[in-house]
Amino acid sequence: DLAPHLNRHRLTNTDRHIYTHKHRLTNTFIHTHTHKHTHIYTHTHTHIQTHICTHTDTHIY
Repeated sequence: DLAPHLNRHRLTNTDRHIYTHKHRLTNTFIHTHTHKHTHIYTHTHTHIQTHICTHTDTHIY
């Protein structure tokens, strides 16, 4: 589910930068807090996906 997400993310240059930055920060957290990483990652992914979906929909419309 990363290939399609990256394609849509490409449309948002600003959002893409934030997503990459956040992912790198979580990489360190996974080493210390493996359980927390899953919780944060799932929550962030859902939030970002919803935001992009709404934004893209408006743009296409």
